[in-house]
Amino acid sequence: KEELQRIRGVLHSYANEPAQDNNEKNNATKTICSHFHGIAMLTGMRRGELLQLQWKHVSIGDDTHEIRAGSRIVDTLFKITVPGAISKVRRTRQFMVGDDEYVYGLLYLAAKRIKMVGLPKVYTPKVDAYLRKNFDAIRKLVSDQLIFSLDGETAVSPRALYIHFEHVVELAGIEDAVGRGIVPYSFRHSFITHKVNSGIDLASVAEMAGT
Repeated sequence: KEELQRIRGVLHSYANEPAQDNNEKNNATKTICSHFHGIAMLTGMRRGELLQLQWKHVSIGDDTHEIRAGSRIVDTLFKITVPGAISKVRRTRQFMVGDDEYVYGLLYLAAKRIKMVGLPKVYTPKVDAYLRKNFDAIRKLVSDQLIFSLDGETAVSPRALYIHFEHVVELAGIEDAVGRGIVPYSFRHSFITHKVNSGIDLASVAEMAGT
């Protein structure tokens, strides 16, 4: 858990730091990959499920402010629907996730792509209020677009995800990651392990994990 906390801390700064080559496409890919790993950590979803997720599969579940999620305070709960068509076990499941600026960061990129009127030119935490207010309007325009994509049509590549995962793990100071077999799928293993260890019954954990 302590290592996951360090990775979470790195993901936030990693997503917002401009790439050294100042290439906008590379910057966007870096941000998308960062948010991918953040959401994978929070949800335990499989890579294939995440890469096929579209904006129509995400909605605001509760707009009550200052919801406590463990030691964190989150502004918005999002409801994610994983359709059976993109699930390995072909069963639809839904769950709520407290946003840690990953969903909003991705929504900002999608709104930027469609040139949403009034969208601030630079993303800051204050932009969350704009995105919350215009969530339904943006979602309607990008409904069928992939969430983890530069153009809404083609998902980021597994290679890009792995490269940025390695960078994040290194920056987080995770020791002997290769020898321990730590890979992006480890987020799913950790999610399941921590749910089981917290005392949740196995049937509920299986339902959350879609297995």
